[in-house]
Amino acid sequence: MSDKKVPERTKPPDPEGKPRGWPDLVLEILRDPKVLFVALAVIVLAYIGLRMAGYDPIAQLWKSKGKTPVPAARQLDSSLSIAITYPTDSIEVTASGESVWFRVSGTSSNVVSDNSLRICVLVHSGTEWHIQRPAFVEPDGRWTLEQAWIGDASAPIRLNSRIRIMAVISRGKHEQDEKVQDPRELNPLAMSSVVAATVRVVR
Repeated sequence: MSDKKVPERTKPPDPEGKPRGWPDLVLEILRDPKVLFVALAVIVLAYIGLRMAGYDPIAQLWKSKGKTPVPAARQLDSSLSIAITYPTDSIEVTASGESVWFRVSGTSSNVVSDNSLRICVLVHSGTEWHIQRPAFVEPDGRWTLEQAWIGDASAPIRLNSRIRIMAVISRGKHEQDEKVQDPRELNPLAMSSVVAATVRVVR
């Protein structure tokens, strides 16, 4: 028998002779579908936990970049609904000092049957949503806010200015002229779609 020893196999050296960094390790882990699935599940569960705790990391990211996310229409209570019918894509406003006002109207369902429900209109023309006074609701669900206000010396409204408007159904009263980054801060039971209107007439 030969007494020659079989040489041990060694790991091939890195082609560039450099130690492997975190990016290489991450890529190696992500090549395994099971590991990738677990990682995605952890991220989703973490996001859901943060949202349940009242923190939205995506909204905060948009805020940090100087953008305001536009919420889509949502019906959190399937028995309630709300929509804006006026204005549509253009709007006529009345000037009063540094501000302007205009009428907003729409339709709703099952609001008048509960005295604790309110229709709240929010107007956006800069970086925040401005809460308006509660709208008046007819027995058939049609609602109107005769004067929705927006604009000041630092953010005047002029011809061709863009104004975004939405309405929500919520419980309780909200302070007029209060500002929020996201209408979902009002804990709405239903939300309309956002109407983006261009100012065509200033009276």
